[in-house]
Amino acid sequence: MGDSNQAKLNHGTLPPIVERMLGTRSFSILIKGGPGTGKTILSLEMARRFSNVVFITTNESPTLIREASSPILHGENQIKIIDGRSHQVSVIQEQVRQLENEKNDDPIIIVDAVGPFVNSSSRAIIELGHLIDDHAGKIKFILITSEKLDRAIEARFGYILFLEDLTLEERQLRQMHLVKSHGIPRKVQTFFFTLLGGRFTTCMPIKPISLENIDDWAMQPDRGDICSTGSESFDTFFGGGLHPGSFNMIELDTALPNAADLLLLSPIINFLNLGRGVIVSTITPAKESKSAIMLFCKPEVFNDNIRFLDESIDMYVDSREYIYQLNNRENELLKVFPEVYDELGEKTNYSPVLSILEYNPLDYQDHEFVREIIKHIKLVKSSNLIELALIQSPENDNPDVMMLNNFTFLSDTHIKIHSKKDIVFITGIKPYTNHYRLGYKAGKTFTLLLSEML
Repeated sequence: MGDSNQAKLNHGTLPPIVERMLGTRSFSILIKGGPGTGKTILSLEMARRFSNVVFITTNESPTLIREASSPILHGENQIKIIDGRSHQVSVIQEQVRQLENEKNDDPIIIVDAVGPFVNSSSRAIIELGHLIDDHAGKIKFILITSEKLDRAIEARFGYILFLEDLTLEERQLRQMHLVKSHGIPRKVQTFFFTLLGGRFTTCMPIKPISLENIDDWAMQPDRGDICSTGSESFDTFFGGGLHPGSFNMIELDTALPNAADLLLLSPIINFLNLGRGVIVSTITPAKESKSAIMLFCKPEVFNDNIRFLDESIDMYVDSREYIYQLNNRENELLKVFPEVYDELGEKTNYSPVLSILEYNPLDYQDHEFVREIIKHIKLVKSSNLIELALIQSPENDNPDVMMLNNFTFLSDTHIKIHSKKDIVFITGIKPYTNHYRLGYKAGKTFTLLLSEML
C-alpha cells in the first residue's frame, strides 16, 4: 500500500481562528495582498461556509470566477456572481438592497476587488464606508484589494488578512497574516497555506503521534531494480526511488520537531520488511527510533538485518546483536563500516543495503576524516549500498558551507528538511523540486504523506 504522489492533507481548510471569525454573528473582513497570492480562492473558501452569497467581480469576468469556484463549492450552495466591472459603488448598493428585501439568513457580499471603487473618487470612499457601517449585523462583508487603501477605509473592518509569497530556498511559499482581529490591531499571526487543486488549504503543524496503537506501517513495492523509501511521494525526490550505488544527501535544519523522524523511519521499515539490510549511525543514538522500528518488524528480522553503530557510553557493554559499539565514533565509524556491510550483505543474499549515517559538522575541519568520507563515498558508488547521508544545515557565514557544497557535488541527490512553525517542509535541491510538507494518515495502518506546496 502506498500514498499518492499528490496526497492532499487537510484539503480545503482554514485556520481555526478564521473559522471562528466566520462563525460570529456579523463581520467585515478585508483581504489584502499582491496579484496571484490567493485572495480570490480564500474568499471562495470562506463563501463555502454560507448559503446566501453575492460575489461582485470588478476585474475578472463572471465566467472566470464561476470556473474558479467550481472545485471549491461543488454545488453545495448557490453563489450569485455579479459583473461589477463598471466600478460603480451603486452596484454594491443595489445588491445590499436586494439582500435586505429577500430577508434570507446569513447574507454575505464579497467584492473582488474593491480598489477600483475607492480609487475612482473620494465620494466613493465615503459611500463604501457608510455602506459597511450601516449594515453591520445584517450583512457580512468580505472585500479584497491588491492596492493600498485609505486608513479611513481599513478602519471600518473588524478583521484584516494579508497574503504574500515568502521565498524559501529560492522557491515560493505562501503565507497569510492575521493583522487585525475584533477591530483591534494585534500581534500578527502567520499561517502557511497551499492552493493545490484550486483549494485554499492551511498547513497545520505536524502533531506528535504514538505508534503503539497502529497495527501496520504502509509498505511500498520496488520498481524493478529501484528500491522504494516506503512512500511513493518521498520516492520522487530520488528519481522514483533509491538507486543502488547512490549517495543521497539529506540536509537537516538544526531544530526539527521529533515528528520529522517519521520520514527516515519509512525507508528503514520498508527495507527490513523486504528482507534487506540496514545500517544506522547517528551522532546521538535515538532509543525512540529503535523502539518504533521494532513495532513494525518481526524480532528475527530486526536482529538479523539491522545494525546500529553507536558510540559506547561510560564503558557500558551492550550485548544486543543489532548494536555494534564504537569506542570513538569519529575515528572508528568509517573504518568498521565495510565489515558491517559485508556481514549484512551475506545475511541478506547480497541484496541492496540501506545506510543512514549522520556526519558531524565538526568533522569537516579534519582533513583526514574528509579523506575517509570521500573514500567511503567511493565504496557506496561502487557497490549495492544506498546511503542517506544526514548533514546539519550550516549558517550562511559558516565555513562548513563550502564542505556542504562539496557534498552536494559528490551526491546523487540532495534534499533539505526544514521547519517553520512546526510545519515540516521537504525541498529537492538536486534534482530541483517545489516545497512539500510532511504529514501522515494514522488508522490501523500508518501512511506517510507528502503534499506539494503550490
